[in-house]
Amino acid sequence: MASSPGSSKARAFLIGFLLLVPLACAWNLGVTLLHRGPFIIVPPRLAGFTMPTAYNWSTRAIISGDLQKALAAGVAELIPLRAVLIRLNNQIMFTVFDKVSVNTVLEGAHGQLIEPRYVEDYCTRTDSATQSYVEQMVPLLKDIQAYYRSRGGVFVYVITPSKAVQMPDDFVQLMPCPSTESVRQHSTAE
Repeated sequence: MASSPGSSKARAFLIGFLLLVPLACAWNLGVTLLHRGPFIIVPPRLAGFTMPTAYNWSTRAIISGDLQKALAAGVAELIPLRAVLIRLNNQIMFTVFDKVSVNTVLEGAHGQLIEPRYVEDYCTRTDSATQSYVEQMVPLLKDIQAYYRSRGGVFVYVITPSKAVQMPDDFVQLMPCPSTESVRQHSTAE
């Protein structure tokens, strides 16, 4: 059976793209090692106030596997399409096979996905816990703000309501909820 010219062009494009992915990763790694910075810029993910991990080149780190984990994480961060490919894989697994492929995500009612910590936060919410959380976080946020301000940057901290707050009926059945609904609704924590 002969293939149409359109399908052979699409196949050639897909093969070319799949060959370019490892080449882009190798290029990024090589340029980073030679010139102290990637050629293809991969924007950093801000998951808190973090500094790059220094590699510990000791025998103990090699035996424990810490060096290998740090190197693997460092190389993974240099892959330009890594986040897109992970997202694509997770989306295909969920859409086609109805399977949540990330073990840190729960599926609630109506196919809603959520991380367990948001449901746990919502279900254990109390006024006293909110106050202690605020007392713990405000100094940390001020430190982060001072760090970026001293380097001429701006730090913006955005608070948005979680899915658990917006759609509690889809998630409260996933784990025990010891706090009452009135406390959860009237608490100021988020």
